[in-house]
Amino acid sequence: MEIFVIAEDGGDGAVMGFYAHGHHEPEAFAAAVLAEHEAVIQPATVRHAWLRMIPDRRGGMRILEYAQGDGRGSFAATVADWGD
Repeated sequence: MEIFVIAEDGGDGAVMGFYAHGHHEPEAFAAAVLAEHEAVIQPATVRHAWLRMIPDRRGGMRILEYAQGDGRGSFAATVADWGD
């Protein structure tokens, strides 16, 4: 599975979390985050969600937002928050 970083828009681009396309087992997701990004994620903090990518106001860059389920433009994802 490919792990993507969720970064703060603007500011210093601090890492806010990680996600992968599809719903994966929490233990496998946590192991993939550790292998790809050297970040320790507790499996208990991993959750399944539906996400959607939308263009930001400046164009080009995309912003990740939570969706209300399997709707237009949304995709299944496994997510874990990072930091404080």
